[in-house]
Amino acid sequence: MKLFRCSCETSPILYFENVQCGSCGRLTGFCPDYLELRPFTPVESEENAESQGAGQAGSNASPVWQDDEGRKYIQCANWTQHQVCNWMLPLSPADNDQAVYHFSTDPDGLCPACRLNEIIPDLSVAANVPLWHALEKAKRRCLFTLLELRLPVASNHDPEDESTPPPLSFRFMSDKDATTHFQRPLKGEEPVLTGHADGVITINLAEADDIARVQTRVAMQERYRTLLGHFRHECGHYYWDVFKVVDNEFVDAFRAVFGDETASYQEALDRHYEQGPPSDWQNDFVSTYATMHPWEDWAETWAHYLHIIDTLETQQSFSRTSEVLSDSVRQVGLPFAVGSRDNTAASDFDAIMDLWIDASIVLNSLNRSMGLPDPYPFVLHKPIQDKLRFVHDTIKRFDRVSAQSAAGS
Repeated sequence: MKLFRCSCETSPILYFENVQCGSCGRLTGFCPDYLELRPFTPVESEENAESQGAGQAGSNASPVWQDDEGRKYIQCANWTQHQVCNWMLPLSPADNDQAVYHFSTDPDGLCPACRLNEIIPDLSVAANVPLWHALEKAKRRCLFTLLELRLPVASNHDPEDESTPPPLSFRFMSDKDATTHFQRPLKGEEPVLTGHADGVITINLAEADDIARVQTRVAMQERYRTLLGHFRHECGHYYWDVFKVVDNEFVDAFRAVFGDETASYQEALDRHYEQGPPSDWQNDFVSTYATMHPWEDWAETWAHYLHIIDTLETQQSFSRTSEVLSDSVRQVGLPFAVGSRDNTAASDFDAIMDLWIDASIVLNSLNRSMGLPDPYPFVLHKPIQDKLRFVHDTIKRFDRVSAQSAAGS
């Protein structure tokens, strides 16, 4: 994650979730068209009234704000109604080459992240509200990295055309009572399984409850279980489907690294929970769950790749303002819009791995000094690094395939 700064005199650091500059007091919001968190000032009342639109008429009208360049935005409706989202909606498409994305307006006043929601928790249950906030926070962090990697988070899906990938969407659902830390089932509710199917990522609300999630992690004997990890893992399944559709070289290349995904998933699932992982799983797999089936190996590896580049981007962002970190941190080439360089060279994956191994040792050591568990309790042997390299190369190849497709259209 990048660090951002306010443009006021003291230029304080702004974090991704900030909604106000602590120094100058201005509103801050994330601009998905520029992938930046920016400060905003309110537009004068007369111009405000004339500018309101994009589905914001009447009692639901949202105040208009402008950034330092005079570009006008409104806040996401999920902020004005629920204080859950700090993303901004441009009132008109970006008109210069500096914009990374050009998002359309939304009749419901939802930002590009919130309009992906199909189902949100029942907000009439007070205990659900902070859990939904936690889900949205993790989702937006996941989406930020995907946008930096130039991966599609929305698509013009044609159900009749198998060459178009399914749209990405989210369902946040519950089958147990949040007031009991999800110990008591809700009457009439079917079990909710966290997972992905046909572009829809479902997350059980219990994963946002710290007590319920830790209980599950201990029961499942897992080393790591977080909300952000769930989003990254499940979106790995989604992008497997995307790559299969848009890149005719992907499946064969995938099988050469991860194995045959046509093997029965149910049989693999039953075998995994009956017999457990192989005794030497750590040599070839990033987690025990990755041993279950090639699809899960891919999704776990994908999630770890996102963990790695996001954490290194954070380290790199600090290195630009701190003398504590070395030049090697500043110079490593993270992919695409991630970090401080525009793109990666072919050799940069090796530099990423070298830096990550050092960084993870530091992270774990710092936590141990505070009496806390290791944040990254994994060892990346060469076969695992080869799988991570495949994810890295697949993302870079996807960008080339997309560019060629756009040029030929």
